Amino acid sequence: MKRIQQSTFRPAWWLRSPHLQTLWPVFLRRRVQLPLQAERVELSDGDFIDLAWYPRPDTPLVLVIHGLEGSLQSHYAQTLMKALHQAGFASIFMHLRDCSGTHNRLPSSYHSGRTADIAEVLVYLQQTQRMPNAAIGFSLGGNLILKHLGEMGANRWFASGNCGFRAIPIAGMRLQAGTGFLCRLRTLSGQQTQGILS
Repeated sequence: MKRIQQSTFRPAWWLRSPHLQTLWPVFLRRRVQLPLQAERVELSDGDFIDLAWYPRPDTPLVLVIHGLEGSLQSHYAQTLMKALHQAGFASIFMHLRDCSGTHNRLPSSYHSGRTADIAEVLVYLQQTQRMPNAAIGFSLGGNLILKHLGEMGANRWFASGNCGFRAIPIAGMRLQAGTGFLCRLRTLSGQQTQGILS
């Protein structure tokens, strides 16, 4: 079994640029509004995490975590939850602190290393017999999931006992390809750093 599979994705001729592919849904795709159920998880430090459910009885559950400054209003959030529902999954969207539209009680915020909130939400879900079978994280959310998996072990985390994480290798392959804005930026910043240090 191959670990990394080459993508068969071919963009439309008028949307070849990965930058345009990123911007297209933000500005031009119609936003989805789903009949979601809100739920609040009280945390041990006195603060809270807001969740949004898109239930589908007797189906596997997927936990979705947004990226930096994201929320349920991010262009990808409800679109993904709708696609999961159509594919036969229930989903739950976890807002990180201060991202749900309601200010949290405590002044502390989220960051890419703060996995304690995910741990408490998972304990809550386990206690209510709704443990997720999978998780999808966007950018910072993916980082949090991966960090938590490393801390706790994948087999203790998912109800299914299986773990798959593909975003990092795919992104790494794209960056290693030597094309694109980020590679040029990395090269330029490295040259500037060398000039300062030499």
